[in-house]
Amino acid sequence: MDGTFHSALQMCSQLYALHGTVDGKSMPLVYALMTDKSQDSCGLIFRKLRERILHLVSLFGPQIQWTYVMSDLERASMAAFRDTFPHVRVVRCYFHHCQAIHRYMCTRLHQKADYDEKGAFHAAARRIMCLALLPEAQIVDAFEELEDAMPPAVSDQCQRLLEYYAHTWLDEFQMETICVSELPDRTNNKIEGWHNRINSFLDRKKRGCHRTIRDLLKKEPHTFEAMVEQHDAVSGSVLHDGESM
Repeated sequence: MDGTFHSALQMCSQLYALHGTVDGKSMPLVYALMTDKSQDSCGLIFRKLRERILHLVSLFGPQIQWTYVMSDLERASMAAFRDTFPHVRVVRCYFHHCQAIHRYMCTRLHQKADYDEKGAFHAAARRIMCLALLPEAQIVDAFEELEDAMPPAVSDQCQRLLEYYAHTWLDEFQMETICVSELPDRTNNKIEGWHNRINSFLDRKKRGCHRTIRDLLKKEPHTFEAMVEQHDAVSGSVLHDGESM
């Protein structure tokens, strides 16, 4: 789940989208034009989604298996999702996770020049970013090994970054959200690609709310149906008529 600001209207803050993955293919399922990014607004979307899911389950049985959801680092949306779907694991997009570390390193620790040199500090910082790729049970031990193995020449620089990482990401609750080990998708890059395509035909300056909704309804169903037909042809299963999944 993710949002794009470019395609949002002046009266809205973003176009929010939720995608589902079927056999490795990302498919857009839910769209929402949001007037703000508050937890209450996100909660309204997710409650409507839960109502829809319960309705589908009542019609077709428990065929929907939702094991995890991947999001960017917006706290409001993640908190709202947990409140609505407490049994579904929330995972942070690995790209956004690395981006958050890099941003903190450059803006708060003022280490951009050291990182851009691509020397010992750059290598150490990249290893810290890679901790999220490990199984959750191995992250703390690997972090402690990194602490012990830091090159003396950059130990002072790395220590500040290690302190930030330990304080921000290494409690039990956060480790579950950053660990992307064994997940089929580690990033939201597929959704970002969809946003780029949406932005290519939606011009915020020239479109009103009704025209934007009209164009989404006109263009996106055809794209979705084409994706479903392609999936059905390759896998032999049927997604669009509710008979099987």
